[in-house]
Amino acid sequence: MSMSEIPDTLRQALPADLDDAEIAGTDTAAVDENVRLWGPPGSGKSTQSGLRTAVRASEEDIRPGEMTVVTYRKSLAGVVKRRLKEWGVVDDEDSFDYWTTIHAAASRATDFHERFPPHDERGELEGMVGRKAEYRFCKKLGISHDPSVPWEETRWTVFTDLYQYAKNNLLDVGQYANVPENAQRSLESDLVAQRKLEGFYTEWGTSADFRAVADAWEDFKQHYNCYDFWEQLDAALGGSLPPMKHVVIDEYHDATPLMAAVTERWVRNAETAIVAGDPDQVVNGYAGADPGFFEELGDRTDVDIPIVKLSRSWRCPDEHFAAAKRVLSEERLAPDLETAGPGKLHRHPAGHFETDDSGEWSFPLPEQKGSPAWLYDEFSDDMLYLTRTRKQADGVAAALDAAGIIYQSQDTVGGDWEKRTALLRVLNMLQEVEPPQESTPRMVDGLTDRGEPNIHKYSLTVEEAKLLAKHSHGNFIDDRDALRIISQPA
Repeated sequence: MSMSEIPDTLRQALPADLDDAEIAGTDTAAVDENVRLWGPPGSGKSTQSGLRTAVRASEEDIRPGEMTVVTYRKSLAGVVKRRLKEWGVVDDEDSFDYWTTIHAAASRATDFHERFPPHDERGELEGMVGRKAEYRFCKKLGISHDPSVPWEETRWTVFTDLYQYAKNNLLDVGQYANVPENAQRSLESDLVAQRKLEGFYTEWGTSADFRAVADAWEDFKQHYNCYDFWEQLDAALGGSLPPMKHVVIDEYHDATPLMAAVTERWVRNAETAIVAGDPDQVVNGYAGADPGFFEELGDRTDVDIPIVKLSRSWRCPDEHFAAAKRVLSEERLAPDLETAGPGKLHRHPAGHFETDDSGEWSFPLPEQKGSPAWLYDEFSDDMLYLTRTRKQADGVAAALDAAGIIYQSQDTVGGDWEKRTALLRVLNMLQEVEPPQESTPRMVDGLTDRGEPNIHKYSLTVEEAKLLAKHSHGNFIDDRDALRIISQPA
């Protein structure tokens, strides 16, 4: 069997929807050769990456611990792993240390976290920067950290927005450990940074010095031995590499310049590299993503890494692609694409979303046609809400909250949906528990005496216990020992 075919043992393990699956582009790049998989949403980039990885693992006996399989977003980090587990190629006993996000793989390869022991004489700020470190720094400078309402800015928010952007885009701000000076661009040469700098001056005053604040922040971090996310990538530009026998980089179209610099180093050193992405769907341009990182990867790395285009979308309806094509054609040559057949765009008046002086929202009632709750009831949870501004998104989130609808949103938009889903898990876990009338530590004994399941089997994490307490009526938690008992480890 050639390294361009799916072996019979693997094909037999594939699910029914992959009965006719083939490895795309083997006439361009065999399974054990470098390749870029260029495909629109739903075109099977992750599946193709998985098939190539599965064949190498099966035919060459390459184990997961010898591979680096990374993606841009944490939510997608396990896609290839789940597929290969379903196909019987890997199992839980394998090592998947480098099947993760780019940031995590970078930090593990360089032992980045080893320099931040769990306890330090400098106190509780050790390690990853958190809100305590941010508040401490703001207090030191005498500035506000939190805005009065989510869509407004403070001196801290405009500073950190520009600072993080500058670092991820390799602009000459502050200090880098491994980024060479000739790889840095000036802050003023970047159009996005210029706009952010104007916002900084609006809050801080035109006499403020952004670079001086950046230096103060880096001095603060060094003193308290804490770090930002970007520093994990900076460290990975030098030092040890992750496993290089087989490297998969997914969702590459959203990479920032610093992220691209790290992954380009990996591509140069990989035995075989698979890079999957779609430069036609770069949506994080505001953060520094650029189609050129994918399109010019061969030139940027001096590595032969040919492109295989996936020309069929199994998920994108005809109407959605037609709409996207009209927009895309303003900037790029839209691809030829076989789409998934008729779909439907639902157009309804959205109604008004407004806040009063206290920040309370008014929004369309659930029964109003076109309201967020009405759309959910009408078209189920397979629904994507799009808004023009973050404030509008907050309004949609408030309407869904009021209707008791669980949803997922982008970071910093729409409230803390992760806490809501955590609370839902707790309530689902405890729904069969029927405590006696008095809520005291006797509740546990009462359950056990009646022969019902001991409540210790419903062990809660600290965060879950706190959420349960926050959303429980005071009459039911008047004795805190009850809460303490149910939050003990199982």
